[in-house]
Amino acid sequence: MDNTQKDSQNPIDGDSNNSQKQMSLGPDSNQNDDTVNAVNDIQRSDSDQMLRNQDEQMEPIVGKLTFKARLKNRLRAFWDNKILRYGTISAIVIITVVLFAVPVVRYGLLNAVGVKAKASIAITDKDSNQPLKKVKISIGEISTETDESGNAALSQLRLGRSTLTIEKLGYETVSREINVGLGKNNFDPVTLKSTGVQIYIRLFDWLTGQVITEAEAESGENSAFANQEGLILLTVPPPSDDKPYKVNLIADNYLTKTVEIGQSNIIDNKFEMVASPSRYFVSKREGKFDIYRSDLDGKNEQVVIKGTGNERDDLRFSVNPGNNLAALVSTRDGDHNESGYLLSGLHLVDLEKAELDWLDLAERIELVGWINEYLIYVRVGAADSGNFPQRQQMVSYNTKTGESKVIAATDSFNDVLATHGQIFYATSDSFKENPEPYFFRVDPTGVQKQVVINRVTWNIFHPNYDKLVFQTNDSKWHEYDLEDNTTQQLDGSPGGLNSFIFSNSPQSRKTAWVEQRDGKGVLIVKDLHSNEEKIVHKAPGLTLPLHWIYDDMIVFRVSNDQESADYVINIDGGAPKKISDVSNIKGILRWFYY
Repeated sequence: MDNTQKDSQNPIDGDSNNSQKQMSLGPDSNQNDDTVNAVNDIQRSDSDQMLRNQDEQMEPIVGKLTFKARLKNRLRAFWDNKILRYGTISAIVIITVVLFAVPVVRYGLLNAVGVKAKASIAITDKDSNQPLKKVKISIGEISTETDESGNAALSQLRLGRSTLTIEKLGYETVSREINVGLGKNNFDPVTLKSTGVQIYIRLFDWLTGQVITEAEAESGENSAFANQEGLILLTVPPPSDDKPYKVNLIADNYLTKTVEIGQSNIIDNKFEMVASPSRYFVSKREGKFDIYRSDLDGKNEQVVIKGTGNERDDLRFSVNPGNNLAALVSTRDGDHNESGYLLSGLHLVDLEKAELDWLDLAERIELVGWINEYLIYVRVGAADSGNFPQRQQMVSYNTKTGESKVIAATDSFNDVLATHGQIFYATSDSFKENPEPYFFRVDPTGVQKQVVINRVTWNIFHPNYDKLVFQTNDSKWHEYDLEDNTTQQLDGSPGGLNSFIFSNSPQSRKTAWVEQRDGKGVLIVKDLHSNEEKIVHKAPGLTLPLHWIYDDMIVFRVSNDQESADYVINIDGGAPKKISDVSNIKGILRWFYY
C-alpha cells in the first residue's frame, strides 16, 4: 500500500479541508510534517494574540471597582493572613494599655469622649466641730454649696488634675490641687478656721429651763449649730460699723426668735425659746366674747374672731387636737325661732385663716367630741318630744369633705359620750311603739353600728380609760371593756363611781384627765403603753378643758375666786406657767338630760 492510502486511512486531527490540503502536498512525508508543524505554530500564535486582546479588554472593567469593594477585598486579605491579623491586634492592645497607664493620657482620652465624674466633701467648723452650711465648694468650673449637714455633692466633673476651692465669709479660704478619678470621689472632710468674730450662744426652753441641744443660729449668710452641750459658736464677718448683730435663733418645734447682739457682748448670750403651737381661747375682756390667739408664753396676742354681742354666756368652744380647726356653739348670729327663742348656731372656725363656716342651727347644740377629722354633736329641736320622736339628732360632720350625716336620732338621749374612736349612746324608751335596742356604739361614719345591750340604759360612766360602767332599768350594773368590746354584769353597785373626760396626746401615747380630790383639781397623766399613772399638778380650781402641746405639754385651766386663766405645764417636770387670763368657756362636757 502506498503512502497516499495510509494517510487517507489515518487522517490528522483537524477539519476535512486541512486534510485535503495536506494530501495535496504530495507524496513526500517529510514535507508533510513540516507543513503540519507550521500550521500548529500559526494556530498557537493566533490563540496567544487572542488571549492578549481579551486581557486588554478586561483591564478597564477591573479598574471600575468601588472603594467599598476594594476595601472589603483588602480586609479579607488582611483577615486571611493570620500573622498580619494577630500581630496588628496585639500591637493595638499593647498601645492601649500603655496609653491608659499614663493618667494624663487616660483622662484626656476619657474627657474627649465625654466621661464625667462625681465628688462629695464635708465641711466643719474647726473650733466647734459642727457642720457648716452654705459653704461654697468649687472644683474646676463646677460649684455648689454645703447643705444643712455640711455636705456637698458635685457632678459633671472633668477627670484629672483640678483645683478644689472652699469659701465662706468669716473663714479662711482653702485651695488645693486634687485628682478627680473615675466614678465618685469621696474627698476627706475639711475643717475651716475662723477669721471673723465668734459669738457664743445658748438656748433654753422657756417652760422647763432645759438647754436646747438641737438648735441653730443664723446671721446673714453665716450659721452655726449647737453642740451636745447646747453651745452655738456663730462666726460672723468682722464688723464694718458699730451696729449690733441681728441673729435668728432656730430650733425644731420652737418659734423662731430674732435677737440683736452687741459687739461688746459676744461671749455669753442666753435666750429662752417658746414652743411653736399657738394657744386659742375666748375672752370677754373687751365686752364681747372674742376668740384670741397667743404664743404659749402669752405674748403676741391678737383677736382671731370678733364677737357680735349677741352671745349668751353658755357658749361652747373646742379646738380639734389634730389641726387648727375649732367648733364654736353660740348665739352670735342672733337668730330666733317663731316663739322668739334665741337659737344656737354651730360654726367651724379656721383658726389660721380667721374664718367662720356656718354648720347648723337649733334650739340647743351640745358638742360630744372630736374623732380625728369628725366633729360629733347633738342638735336638739324645739318641738315637744311627743310630737316629734326624733327631736334629738346626733350628727357627724367630716371637716375634710364637708359632709354632714345624722348617725342617730331619738326623742331623747339618756347619755352620750365619745371615746376610743367610737360614740356610745343610750336612748330613752319614751314614745316607742315597737321594742328596739337601747344602748349602742357607732363609728363616726355611722356605718359600723352595734348593740351594746338591749335594755334601757340610764347612765354611762367612764371611770377608767379602758372601761365603761352603766346601769340598766332593771337596776343592774354592767361593765364594758373598751379594748375587747365585751360586756359583763357586776355583782353589785360599784362604790365611789366617777366619770371623766379623757384627752389623748397627739400620738395617742398618753391620756390625761382631771379629778377632784380634797378640794383641788388634780391633773393626772397615764402612759398608755406602760399603764403607769402620775399626778402632774394639783391646784384649787384646776379644771377642763385640757389641750395637749406635742406629747409632753398640757394646757389646763384654773377657774376660782381669784382668777380664770390658762396654764401650761411639761408633764416630765417643772412648775406650770400662766399663759393668759380667759373667760371660763367650756368645750366638751359630760352629757346631761335635755
